[in-house]
Amino acid sequence: MPTDFFSGLGTFRPNQPVTRAAFAAIICRMLDRVPDSVDALLDGRTQWPDKTDQTAWYYLYMQEASHSTEFERLPNGYLAWTEILEHIDWSAFSRSDSRPDDILVSREQ
Repeated sequence: MPTDFFSGLGTFRPNQPVTRAAFAAIICRMLDRVPDSVDALLDGRTQWPDKTDQTAWYYLYMQEASHSTEFERLPNGYLAWTEILEHIDWSAFSRSDSRPDDILVSREQ
């Protein structure tokens, strides 16, 4: 289960830059998409060269934020991945006539 990324910090620092890890944690929590543990992830996930410590507070957040997945919601509210989806072709959204439904088309190509 993920640990609280604010624990141990002791102070709120609104003028400090937000790290990738903190931003990933905020987004994952906001979307209620937090994996239960490293065991809830699937093999074949991207291994980020600067984020290899699986015991770090940010590891699960970084993995969830950087993968499109199907998942099962566990009784405790956390996630277990069931499938890693193909990466989205984001160039489909660079056209001036792009629409939100283009995300579905980009996965089919």
